[in-house]
Amino acid sequence: MSQRLPKHATAASFERSTVDMAADRPILERSDLVLACAHVLHTNGQSTHETVQAAERLGTQLGLRAPMIAHWEELELRAADSTGSQDSVERGSPTAMNMDRVASVMSAIENCAVGRPPIGAALENIKAIAYEAPKMIIDRFGGGSTPKATDRR
Repeated sequence: MSQRLPKHATAASFERSTVDMAADRPILERSDLVLACAHVLHTNGQSTHETVQAAERLGTQLGLRAPMIAHWEELELRAADSTGSQDSVERGSPTAMNMDRVASVMSAIENCAVGRPPIGAALENIKAIAYEAPKMIIDRFGGGSTPKATDRR
């Protein structure tokens, strides 16, 4: 038996969920996005716990069972859905600190939760975030910008 629609609703007014839209994409494409996000978080100073939670949450939003295993020098993702599974490894150590990148990736993950942008565009966005130059560091005690090594005498 089908459910009745609310009085002013039509079937066309309901949008597909993020999981339904993502399930149309190949598992490799979805797992690449999860691993790329986790890699930027891991290598730019996000805590291991937060990195794993964000990656697994994104995987769920993309219709994957995606347990993330974080090691010091690599991340391992074991993604699976009803069509199969994909094991992926990405090398990278948490030796840098760039919280602007972390914040940008966390925001991108939240955007994926509401179905925008498409997976391919989201992956390109994550790659751009991973390689963007760090913002200028402000010297809180000297009042100016931190000098470059070549500026020192």
